[in-house]
Amino acid sequence: MVGGLTDVDVRLALSGCAKKRTRGKVFLGGTQGLVENDLETELHKIGKTKLLRIMKNPNGKPKGFGFVTFDDEMAADKLIVDGHILVKGKMVYALPAIDKSHLTTASVGSTKNHKQWIPVAHCPSHL
Repeated sequence: MVGGLTDVDVRLALSGCAKKRTRGKVFLGGTQGLVENDLETELHKIGKTKLLRIMKNPNGKPKGFGFVTFDDEMAADKLIVDGHILVKGKMVYALPAIDKSHLTTASVGSTKNHKQWIPVAHCPSHL
């Protein structure tokens, strides 16, 4: 049992993404203004992490999202089911990390001649 949820509860909640997601790995969004140590402190309360990475542009500026991989897959699943974690008063949302081969793109508008695209994963909307 993790955080009041049984293994079965968590598995059922995540079953729609089972073939597309990277097990044990979680996408973290809304990390602007946070550093890895800030995240690590809170994530450690959920479970031991293998890898935590805030993504950066080539110039070193943070992109505002990152990924965490937990030692225990159930810790990752619990964070995904919770949907977010509070870090230094900032809400960081958590989604299943989807293998890039399962992503498609959707147009969200255009500026002059350049369209803006976002990745779209085909998982249940509650995740």
